Order: sequence, then C-alpha cells, then structure tokens
Amino acid sequence: TGEGVGEDDAAARDWYAKAAASGGRGARLALRALGAMLLFGEGGPADTIGGYALLLIAAEAGDRTAAQLLATATTHFTPEARAAASRIATDWLAANPVPIL
Repeated sequence: TGEGVGEDDAAARDWYAKAAASGGRGARLALRALGAMLLFGEGGPADTIGGYALLLIAAEAGDRTAAQLLATATTHFTPEARAAASRIATDWLAANPVPIL
C-alpha cells in the first residue's frame, strides 16, 4: 500500500511471490494477492492463467476471498484455460510447500 514510502507494485509482486513460496503463515494471503496482481497486470505484465492458478491454490487452502475472486473470474476463462491453470497449480504445489491452512 506504500505506507511511509511510495507504492511499488513490482516490488510487492516480488515479496508476495517469496511469501507464497515459503508456505508460512501468510502464504494464503500472498497467493491471493499475487494471483490477483497477475490476473489484473498490477506491477508487471498480466498473466491471467498464472494468476488464476495461484487463486486456485489459495482458495483450496481456505482463503474465502480467493474463492470469491475465482467465482467471478471463472466466467471469463475457457475450459481449456481453466485446465491449464489447474496444471500450473499442480506443478506449483509440487515445487513449493503446501500453504498453512
């Protein structure tokens, strides 16, 4: 949010990615925030399928806001795009710690 400093969405993306991969206490929030940033192209180029994948992981880990974002976004994705996001989510989970529930 840039409290006390200028807002830097690119740096926020980087920090959210590190927190999401940690599997620590804030992993769900970081997955949701990074997923939304990727989905909407905040702090860098949009990666809609990658963002959708991270929202899937956050929602499966129990993040209600991520589930709400997915419910809204799902209508904008083809079945093929949703399947691709699911594969990305599976690969991400294989390479990273499972987020704390």
